Amino acid sequence: MSTAALPAAPRGHAPALLAGPAWWIVAVLVGAATAIATLQSLQLGCAIVLYVLVVGVHARSRRAGFVALWLAWLLLPFIRRLFGLSEGYVSADPLAALPFVMTATIAAVELWRGPVSSHAWKIMGAAGAGYLIGVPAGLSSPAALAFGLVAYLTAVLAFGLGYHESHRRPTLPGVLMAMIPALCVYGVVQYFFLLPRWDRFWLRTTDLITATAPEKGHIRVWSTLNSPTTFAMVLGLTAIAYLLARRFTPWRAAALGLVVTAIALTYVRSAWVGLAVGLIVVLIVSRGVMAGRVGLVLAIIVIGVPVIAAGTGTGNALVARFNTLGSLGQDTSAQERVATPTAVLPVALRAPIGYGIGIAGEATRLNQTKGGLRATDNGFLALMLQLGPVGTLLVLGAIAAGLRAAWYNARRSARRADLLVIVMLAFLLTLMLANDVLYGITGIIFWYLLGIAVARYETRPKALTA
Repeated sequence: MSTAALPAAPRGHAPALLAGPAWWIVAVLVGAATAIATLQSLQLGCAIVLYVLVVGVHARSRRAGFVALWLAWLLLPFIRRLFGLSEGYVSADPLAALPFVMTATIAAVELWRGPVSSHAWKIMGAAGAGYLIGVPAGLSSPAALAFGLVAYLTAVLAFGLGYHESHRRPTLPGVLMAMIPALCVYGVVQYFFLLPRWDRFWLRTTDLITATAPEKGHIRVWSTLNSPTTFAMVLGLTAIAYLLARRFTPWRAAALGLVVTAIALTYVRSAWVGLAVGLIVVLIVSRGVMAGRVGLVLAIIVIGVPVIAAGTGTGNALVARFNTLGSLGQDTSAQERVATPTAVLPVALRAPIGYGIGIAGEATRLNQTKGGLRATDNGFLALMLQLGPVGTLLVLGAIAAGLRAAWYNARRSARRADLLVIVMLAFLLTLMLANDVLYGITGIIFWYLLGIAVARYETRPKALTA
C-alpha cells in the first residue's frame, strides 16, 4: 500500500502570528518584562531581548528566522563569556538555555503550522518516547534531568525545522560558509597570538575538558563555541558544505583551507576520521563524479596544513597528532576511549530503562549526587547509559528511518542538497563513536538534517510504501 505524498509546506514569508492591537499588547508586556529582568540581571534582560528578536524575525520570514537561529547557536556562547566577566558563570544561566528555548519555540510553531505526515510524527514520537523512558530513573537529580531532557527533546523538535526547510536551498550550509571563516580567524588568534581576557576567565572558572594543546603554551581552539570538540564538529560540517557547494571558487577554496587549519588547531582526531568517512560517502553516492573535487580537498588537507606549519612547534605537534591515528594501540587517549565502553556497557545493559537522563554528558554538571559519567566519549554509550536498551532502540530506530530516507534521496537524485544531507549525517554518525553528537548544536543539526531528508523523501512520487 502506498501513501500519497503530502503537499510541500509553504516557503518564503510565514504568516504573521500577531497583528493589530494584539501586537502592541504583547510588545508592551515584553518591554516591561525586559526592564524588570534587566534590573535583576543584565544577562537575563539580554536573553529576553534576543529571544524576542529571533522569534520575531521568524514570525515575519521563515528563512530569515532560521538564519537568525543558526547565528544564535554560533554566537551565544561567546556573548555568554563576555557577560561572565562581570556576572560570573553558573551551570545553567539564561544564555546557556536560550538557544534551546529559541529552537523549541520556532520548531513548535513550524510543527503547529503543518502539514506534517503521520510518518514524520512517528519518527519524532519514537525518539521522544525513547528519551522519556529515561525520566523515572533521573528523578533523583531533577536539575540534571530537566536540563538533559530539554536538550535532547529540543534536538528532536528540530526535526520540524528541517521538515519545513527549503529542500533546494537549506539555510544551514549558507550560514556555515558565510560565518565560519570569521570564527576560524578568531580561533587562529586564540592559538597563535592572544587568548582574550574573557576566554582566559572561561578557562579558569569552568571545567573545560581537553583544553590544553599538545604544543606547550597553547590551547585547543574553540572560537565562539564552548569546547574544541564542538568547534571541530561544526568545522567538519562546514568543510563538507564547501566541498559540495555548487561553485567551488578560489575564495571558497581559500576558506576551506582556513577551515581545515582551524580543525587542525582543535587537535580533535575524530573530526578527521569523520571527514574521511564523509569523503568516501561522497564518492559512493556520486558514483565517482565528485572525485576531482574530493582529490582537491585531500590535497588541501594532506599538503596544505603541513606545509603551512612546517618547521614549527605547531607543525611538529600536528604531525605527531596525525601519526597517532596509525598507532592507536600505543595511544593513551585512544585506549581510554576503548576502555570506557568496555567497562560501562555491561553496567548499562543491567538497567532495562537506564540510569536516567542527566547521568551522562554535560548535564552531570547539575547532578546533585555528584555521580555520573560526564565524558562518555561515545554518543551511543551515552544513550545506553541514560535510557537503557529499550529507550536506546527507540531513538536509534527513529534515526534509522531518517537515514533510510536520506540515503534513498541521495541515490536517486542529482541534487547537491540531497548529497549534502547524507554526507553530513555520515560525518556526524561517525563522530558519535567518540562524542555525544545528539546534544547541543550538533544534536539540533543532526535532527534538522533528518527532517530535511524525510520531507524530501515524502515529496517524491510513491515515496512511501508499506
